Amino acid sequence: MLLRTAKTEDKSALYALWAQAFGDGKDTIDAFFHLCYAPENTLVAETDGQVRAALYLLENKMQVGENIYRAAYIYAAATEQSSRKNGLMSALLQYAAETAAQRQIDFLFLTPADDGLFRYYGKRGFQTAFAKRVVRVSRADLQKAAGETRSTEIGACDEQTARQTALQGKTHIVWSNAVLQFDSVLRKAYGGQTLCLPQGFAVVETEDDTAQATEFCFANGHFSALACALLQNTEAAHFTLCVPCCAALPPQFSAETVNTAMLSPISARAKAATVQNAYLGITLG
Repeated sequence: MLLRTAKTEDKSALYALWAQAFGDGKDTIDAFFHLCYAPENTLVAETDGQVRAALYLLENKMQVGENIYRAAYIYAAATEQSSRKNGLMSALLQYAAETAAQRQIDFLFLTPADDGLFRYYGKRGFQTAFAKRVVRVSRADLQKAAGETRSTEIGACDEQTARQTALQGKTHIVWSNAVLQFDSVLRKAYGGQTLCLPQGFAVVETEDDTAQATEFCFANGHFSALACALLQNTEAAHFTLCVPCCAALPPQFSAETVNTAMLSPISARAKAATVQNAYLGITLG
């Protein structure tokens, strides 16, 4: 087994591996390679001269209290079907940790797709550190909570600015512009929309009579404005709101806490930090 960073000539093999592992269409894969791909940030496992497994390190930042850390997202980790259960991915994850240490990256983080993968990554140095609260509410109850506030400022700022304002002071991933652009491509492909206000933002997908805000983030005291924006931009009868764990929700709302992602501290300063119930938001899934 040879572990290495990708070469220019690996691109077609990486493209084929992605399509096999995730079933994504050409437009999605093209968008990733156009916006986020860099050979030096792509780690591969090679056997018999062929790329058999790969993962991508997408560098972002992480805010913990007043401190900012370098944090790389392990994304689209995949092993060729015929090469699975041979330890390739375990070796790649160790190589990712070594690479991060050499590059002075503080944290690695990833989003397991199911409970089995939470256990898998837990055995390989990752700990559950990200969560969200999920609120399910009727339109009538959301209207009551929103009160008389009226939102007319949708689109008054860009998404990066809205994120920074809404998540200021919260432990969260500060996504790079490249990741946000790729996520925007995915969102549009699945019919999602983003509502941006000066004090918050929501990422919304609607199916039948339910609107799911996969992200519903607001600065303290500005829940009502974002709720009004959501109500004004969908006719859904039911809403699911995914919010940061530390967000101040109306007291009449009950919420379920759901684990979303895992973290591996790499640097000494990262290992000294206390991180729990951090906010992830985007998964690119």
